[in-house]
Amino acid sequence: MRFRNRLLILVLAILVPSFIGAALAVAYVYTEQQKDQERGIAETGRAFALLVDNEMRHQEGILRTLAASPALAEGDLDEFYDHARRAADNMHAVVALYDSTGKLMLHTLRPPGAPLAGRDPSNLPALMQRYGAERTLVSDIFYAPPLKRYDFTMQVPVRQDGVLRYHLVLGLHVGILQELLARQKFPSIWIASVVDRNGRVAARSREADRFIGTLLRAETRERIGKLDGELVFTSRTLEGIPVRAIVNSVPDIGWKVLISLPTAEIRRVPLEAAALLAAIMTVLLVMAVAAGSWFARRAVAPIEYRDAAPTASAMAKRSATAPTACPRSTTWPGAWPRRASRSAGRSANSSCACARRSMPPSRRRERCCAASGSNRWGPDGGHRPRIQQPAANP
Repeated sequence: MRFRNRLLILVLAILVPSFIGAALAVAYVYTEQQKDQERGIAETGRAFALLVDNEMRHQEGILRTLAASPALAEGDLDEFYDHARRAADNMHAVVALYDSTGKLMLHTLRPPGAPLAGRDPSNLPALMQRYGAERTLVSDIFYAPPLKRYDFTMQVPVRQDGVLRYHLVLGLHVGILQELLARQKFPSIWIASVVDRNGRVAARSREADRFIGTLLRAETRERIGKLDGELVFTSRTLEGIPVRAIVNSVPDIGWKVLISLPTAEIRRVPLEAAALLAAIMTVLLVMAVAAGSWFARRAVAPIEYRDAAPTASAMAKRSATAPTACPRSTTWPGAWPRRASRSAGRSANSSCACARRSMPPSRRRERCCAASGSNRWGPDGGHRPRIQQPAANP
């Protein structure tokens, strides 16, 4: 493996664990952001439930002010009727007075002396049996045929000289809750609802005219029916949208406040953040690999040059010592015999040297002997050539 590749592997070995840790951090941030989002919605739901409770207490204060009227204490129902009628008209409400036996004594929708029917179609009698007649009660919503709208009623006991004498009832339109909901200016993607004990919608931030008075889905009613606190669960809205719903109870009256956020919207914001961070991580990884490759080339170039120099030198030496053709011995006609013999000796020695470099030992001796005509060993391991002595002059 080349040294450059080793450097790149080293860079990746450092970067990849870092990016894995960053990916785990992204997943952690995604989960925590979802939890923070749910906590924020839950806090908003609790605050809105308290606002609903404050609105109910405000209406209760109006009822108790009427119950403390001197005209009612003196039994002057005509004067009390005038006071109750003015208060009811200001609130677009209805006031009714019942005695301790449940007999209707006064109703602001009917003039004094007119025949009075029984109780309004609410569940106050059932609530009185369940919780008693000595406390403030708020009914569930119901459809009021005379007014052609959905109302709910609030009842307070009226005591005189320590004795329960009357029940004063205030009939309220669910529109007061709808106005309260509109003032909160919840995000348009949220679906906020106020529902009664039966799971019937009393106010809704989206398509209120369509769904007020409608029962929630059966599985949702089953989940929140006996809830007295807070609950977070996955459900579907009346439109069929998958949502993450957060439910809070309104203190004392048992109504519920639901704030639902579409599941796709809950996932969108964390997913966008995770995608942005992943893209940044990918760009940084590519840049880091490119930079590591560039620095690796710069760092490896001198090393590769140093390693290549001995190789080139060895190749040059090998080329210089390569075997070549042995030179042929030549004699010149007319040369002196001694010079010819020396020339022949030098040619033979050269032939023997070439043979030693390029032939096996046995072949070397045969070639040298054939070239020099000698049968003696030379000092260099070859054969010494036989020198012909010139004949003596007579």
